[in-house]
Amino acid sequence: MDLKSTYNLIAEDWDRDHLQDDWWIAGTNTFMSFLRPGVHILDAGCAGGIKAEALIGIKEVFDAVFLQAVLLHFTKKDAPTIIRSLATKIELGGYFYIAVKEIRPGGKEEEVVHEEDYGYDYARFFSYYSVDEIEKYLADTNFEVVYASVLPAGKTNWIQVIGRKL
Repeated sequence: MDLKSTYNLIAEDWDRDHLQDDWWIAGTNTFMSFLRPGVHILDAGCAGGIKAEALIGIKEVFDAVFLQAVLLHFTKKDAPTIIRSLATKIELGGYFYIAVKEIRPGGKEEEVVHEEDYGYDYARFFSYYSVDEIEKYLADTNFEVVYASVLPAGKTNWIQVIGRKL
C-alpha cells in the first residue's frame, strides 16, 4: 500500500487520536513570529507530503516554507534534494521550518513500520534525524538556524528547526 492510500484509510481515526498533540505549537508559533503580515507561505505538508512534489513545481517564490512531519516519509538519501528544491522557492530573508522525528539512541535511521491501529493493517516508511542533521541541511542551502528544539510526544521526540535564508 502506498502512503497516500494509507493516510486516506486511517485519516479520520489518526486525526481523532492526535487532537491533543501539542509538540508542534511552540515551534509553529516561533515560526509565525518571524513572519510579517501578508506573507506567502508554502505548506509542503498537505496530505502527509503527497502534494509536495507538485507544489515544488509551481513557479512562484514564497516568504516561507512550512515542512512539518513530511520529510520523515522520504528516504534520508532524498532529503538534501527535497530541501534544496524547496529552498529555491524561498525569498532572501525568508524562513524554512522543518519538523521531523528524532532518531532514538541505537535506533534505526530508516524503517517501514507495520501497524494495526484503528482496526486496519497498514505500513508507513519513516526516516529519523538528529538536530545536527537538519541544521546541516539548512546550512548547506544557505540558511542560518534561528530556532531549534526537541520535544517529547508519546513515544517520539519531535525536532523542530527554523532557518532564515541568507
